Amino acid sequence: SCLRWLLNQAFKKNLLPKQLSIPDGMKNWSGVHKLPDNFRRGRFTKSQYRKLTDHFRSVSFGLQKNEWKPVLQNPSLPFHPVTNCWQSRAQHEGKTGSDKRNKTYTSKSRRYTKAIFWFASLMLSNTGIRVSELVKLKHKHIKLVRDNDDGQLYTVITIPKTV
Repeated sequence: SCLRWLLNQAFKKNLLPKQLSIPDGMKNWSGVHKLPDNFRRGRFTKSQYRKLTDHFRSVSFGLQKNEWKPVLQNPSLPFHPVTNCWQSRAQHEGKTGSDKRNKTYTSKSRRYTKAIFWFASLMLSNTGIRVSELVKLKHKHIKLVRDNDDGQLYTVITIPKTV
């Protein structure tokens, strides 16, 4: 196992005063179980995976659909944090058309919840960051950087030691 190898390496490099070992009978202790080598991590079945990907696809579609995105208070003017900020479609349009509007993606709080879920899922799957680190991230740890060569925007995430 990885832990056994790590302990052996530490002993070989004189980082441990004596060689530590994990008892072989440990797998027989109550509360301890061992998965087969080819099945160490949990896996999704094809139907579970299909459900997940369909849900992620619908969230992505909902967040990117122009008719459901937040709008400026006055769309003819540029953004200003005080005089012309972004607002949800539901707030912008008021009662008009509320029966036709998508309740999940045009409401500020519901859209925010979906966006956070989407962001966290992407972060966990694409970066290898742990959940405990993700929940401690702050805005100052995430920056958008534009590449000088092609103008492409990249997300740079700095995880400090305190996280």
